[in-house]
Amino acid sequence: MSLEENEALVRRYYEAANQHNVDLVVEFLAPSFVDYTNKLEGQESLREFGNLLDKGFPDLHWTIEEMVSYP
Repeated sequence: MSLEENEALVRRYYEAANQHNVDLVVEFLAPSFVDYTNKLEGQESLREFGNLLDKGFPDLHWTIEEMVSYP
């Protein structure tokens, strides 16, 4: 995958997050996904966390201000 394709993938991920489309966000991650910061394991735990985040912060919006890619 090229650098441009990788950057486009990251942008699509954050677009899905900004649309509060938790199901689409989950599709970007492997079934064995682990988030050690929030103690999440697997796609279903991320889905539950995303739904709680959306309820608690309905106006949450992510902005990419700068993106750096390396070959």
